[in-house]
Amino acid sequence: MKNQLNPIKGIFGISICIAFSFCFVLHAAVPSKEIVLLKDKKITTMVGDNLVGGWEYTAQGAPEGYDKGLLLIVGQDGQYQVQVQNGAGTFIGENVTVKKNTINFTLMIEGGQVTVNLTANGSKISGKSSSPEGDYVIEGVKSISPE
Repeated sequence: MKNQLNPIKGIFGISICIAFSFCFVLHAAVPSKEIVLLKDKKITTMVGDNLVGGWEYTAQGAPEGYDKGLLLIVGQDGQYQVQVQNGAGTFIGENVTVKKNTINFTLMIEGGQVTVNLTANGSKISGKSSSPEGDYVIEGVKSISPE
């Protein structure tokens, strides 16, 4: 019998590799406060910014695959970018807005728009997401820090 790869395990493995790579890149460039992610593309970290970094999160009651994952937030030229990685895939945040320690963004997941509102307080982040399937409470802890 041939071995078959489980697609969820493959996505999870790739997500872990990306997360570790992101962590290494962040820590490697702290003295200059710049990160080289891809050839010649630099992202300036906003040191002291509670939002920037990687957050391991859980979404209470969300469907399996969407109920936990990694939220990556980076800052570039005063603008923020968001990426969410979970068992269902990798999603890029759109319409990202930030006010102090609060970040709001949308995600397109399975053809539906999900609105996410989160507030960082030290090493914790919390808030909620709203989707066509319902509202979910999100809680997380910082697992990757640019400092």
